[in-house]
Amino acid sequence: MAFQFTLQKILEFKEKIKQEAEGKFAEASKAFEEEATKLYHLLKKKETYEATCAEQLQTKASILYIQQTQILLMRLQQDIHIQQQKTHVARDKMRVKQDELLTLSMELKKYEKLKEVQLLAYMEWMKREESKQMDEIAVQNYMNR
Repeated sequence: MAFQFTLQKILEFKEKIKQEAEGKFAEASKAFEEEATKLYHLLKKKETYEATCAEQLQTKASILYIQQTQILLMRLQQDIHIQQQKTHVARDKMRVKQDELLTLSMELKKYEKLKEVQLLAYMEWMKREESKQMDEIAVQNYMNR
């Protein structure tokens, strides 16, 4: 008689759900990384543009140039603000998916531990049964002498 875990189908179902959660977490992490990269590039662009503008102001820039620069910097700042919000939302989604994955991992671990405990109990039972059979054989051999 082989060991059969009574909750094997539930364990397999939990494993499947955990794998799906891992995939969703990976997608959320990738989305966050993409949003964060976009934010980084916007900030880098602003920094570069501000440095260029500072150089131009040192060489007596025209009022029109200064006005255009201010408008561009304001638009860039708005884009940065929007991107920061998108990055924040993506980070929150990633954290939610991470929490879900952690919860599912803990649930799966419980079932795996339960399976391990049941297997050990089964092995102990098998040892006792084998010992009983050996005792019965020994008694029968003794009686048949």
